[in-house]
Amino acid sequence: MEDLIRIHHYRGTQPQRLRNVSIYTPSIFSVMTGHKVLKWHQDNLSFHQKNWLITSSNESLTFVNEPTRNPFHSMQIAFLEPPDEHLINATAPSRKALGKTPDFSPSPSLLMLWQQLQSITATPYSKAVQRHILQAFYQQLWEEGGLPLLFPDTGMTTRERLARHLSNNPAGPHSLESCSRSLGVSKATLARHLTREATSFRDILAEVRMTYSLNLMQQRTYSQLDLALQCGYQSESRFSQRFRQQFGITPRQYMKTLI
Repeated sequence: MEDLIRIHHYRGTQPQRLRNVSIYTPSIFSVMTGHKVLKWHQDNLSFHQKNWLITSSNESLTFVNEPTRNPFHSMQIAFLEPPDEHLINATAPSRKALGKTPDFSPSPSLLMLWQQLQSITATPYSKAVQRHILQAFYQQLWEEGGLPLLFPDTGMTTRERLARHLSNNPAGPHSLESCSRSLGVSKATLARHLTREATSFRDILAEVRMTYSLNLMQQRTYSQLDLALQCGYQSESRFSQRFRQQFGITPRQYMKTLI
């Protein structure tokens, strides 16, 4: 069965300053301990236990994860299936008027559904039951005005489709030709659509691999060479260079924040 959501946890014992963290799947971030400070245009937005960071796909985030008396801990739920069509249509009138910051304070009712949503990846629910729980969450989020933050557009961009495909196996031997076949378009069409969206196959592959490396380091300790190989790089120096270019710190600096 294909997943409807993916859950990632992020922890740190020291401040984690990251820039240009690519979000290619609509996501909600919930901070359990510590707080997250997000650079949003000219403002700094703070996220803690009482509010969520809701972001659509195709976003790039710059932030600091700050531990307090306890290590920092946040959870990301990435949404792989969109809301039902009637919710998409009901959300449409509010999209143009969004202009809102991505912070959102959920009600107790929505928090109850949030807890239930987390359980669908760990319990033997059928796909139909999982989908009912997910759509119930979307319904409540829509009633509280937060759904347009998560899904401001009606369809996926080519960048999002490609990034989702690559994220299934970030370290794989991907090429523009093989990915175009998987997405059901010609190589030229895929390249043209990516150019129209001001990106490229190589850029998206690198972004997906860099995000994957953050998730790997959150799970256990790696040598930098092993980490590079796990992310599809044969050169440790090229991997480290790309990581620093993307996030503004080196892999070793990031790993030190996890100890």
